[in-house]
Amino acid sequence: MTGTHFAYRFEARSIQGFVLDGGRLRDMVGASELVESLCTTLLDDVIAALDLADAVHFPRRAGGAFMALSEDRASLERLRDLWTLIVPRYAPGLDWVHALAEGETAMQAAGLAGARLLAERNRLPAELPQAGPLAARTPRTGTAAVAVDRAKNERVDAAGARKRRRRFRNAGALAARLQPKDAPPCTWPVDLGRSGDEADTAAFPFRGEDRYIGLIHADGNRLGELILTLNERIEQQPELYLPVFRGFSGAVSHATEQAAREAVAEVLVPAAADGVLPGRPIVLGGDDLTMIVRGDLALAFTRCFLERFEQASAEALGGLAQQYGISNLPSHLTGCAGVVLLKASQPFAMGYTLAEELTDHAKQGSRARADRDQPVPSSIAFHRVTTALTDDFEAIVERELSVADGEGTRRRLTLQPYGVGRLDAGLPRLEDLQRLGRLLADPVMSRGPARRLLTTLHLDWHDARKEYARWRQNMAKLDGAGKPGGTPESLGEFDRLLGALAGPLPDPGHSPFNGDGATPLGDAVTLAVTEGNSL
Repeated sequence: MTGTHFAYRFEARSIQGFVLDGGRLRDMVGASELVESLCTTLLDDVIAALDLADAVHFPRRAGGAFMALSEDRASLERLRDLWTLIVPRYAPGLDWVHALAEGETAMQAAGLAGARLLAERNRLPAELPQAGPLAARTPRTGTAAVAVDRAKNERVDAAGARKRRRRFRNAGALAARLQPKDAPPCTWPVDLGRSGDEADTAAFPFRGEDRYIGLIHADGNRLGELILTLNERIEQQPELYLPVFRGFSGAVSHATEQAAREAVAEVLVPAAADGVLPGRPIVLGGDDLTMIVRGDLALAFTRCFLERFEQASAEALGGLAQQYGISNLPSHLTGCAGVVLLKASQPFAMGYTLAEELTDHAKQGSRARADRDQPVPSSIAFHRVTTALTDDFEAIVERELSVADGEGTRRRLTLQPYGVGRLDAGLPRLEDLQRLGRLLADPVMSRGPARRLLTTLHLDWHDARKEYARWRQNMAKLDGAGKPGGTPESLGEFDRLLGALAGPLPDPGHSPFNGDGATPLGDAVTLAVTEGNSL
């Protein structure tokens, strides 16, 4: 490919904040549909209106972002001018950046456009309309109100009004992508109330009085490094830039969508109530997934998604490597996820910030154990909000998940993150934690002592050690005597799982903490309570 090449890049920013702003599920549905259609149907319409189908090519267009390549600068300028005129009206309140650049090759032009895009991110966009001193404001967001929702007797801003109009026009494009093909027809909920209050709504199928929701954010590992690997391959053959990156972007998007669809089929469909699924997709694009799932199913869904993502990406990358002769691609992609378990009435925007931080915590834990020549292992970090909601996980660990041992040392009641998927890089495994949670909830294990132990640890270290030793003695007696209807050798299974998760314990008879001063008991109790067991 010779001559001058041009690249135009567009990227929506803070998509999850745009979708979750306001905290009502029906508005989230409309917002997610706006984002879903932004770089699909809307971009198709713009390209058709400008008659640019033959002049502009897209190596990437998913998840609220696209890259357009052309050898004709005027074509990209026309696209830029019309696109930037339409987007603020199509999705008011959505932050975005864009950049146009030229280079000797398509790869060089794309790189320069990407650098300019980074610089554009530092510019704060103007918020329109501005709310003057006499302007009415929207109670949920504090921005200028532009309309009144008569049905709710509520003022709404420009973004809120657009989200609600979009929901009534078409509220199923994103959800339809995740509908399992062989599953019975199911409805996705659009109302977090106890029952639908509009003719076209479906209430979220909570389990009894349990109003906990799992807010899930999942993201792929080392995608930036993989792009650098592809760039190295293309440097010698710049004409491959467009087909290779188009194939790569499609492979990643396909793996993410397929993994999410299979997780829906395996976890959500069996738990549907009256045909309504206990979850709702928020964002799905590239290697990025944000979902709302019923609290007791959130970890199971996340684990299933990450495992299926590894499998689907292995097939996609294998085909890409074979087609273009790329020998140093990883065998498969992995991902990390953060799961926040919060009540449906709590602010989702702050919950999502915490989910992002949990995802980063999981990535850091995975990278610390990863072999440089191997993919980063998939992992999950989670937190159940039982006090004031904060988006600082380190503060949560210090305040809620750590105890003093009376000797000036802080000990942690968590081992997060937990590994899932095919790689075993020394992370404690989520499946072992799930077994430990179920074991602690078994009446055979003298239901309650584990939770009381955690309370005592916060109060008095020495009393907690005595209580733990006494509980073990009682369990040993029960194991020796046998328990009708129970699991034999429960204490032995407890020790096996504790050792598999935490490693060798310096004082196993009096303390469940390992040599690093950490134990999984806090996580196991959280998981047991979350998944519907009593402790």
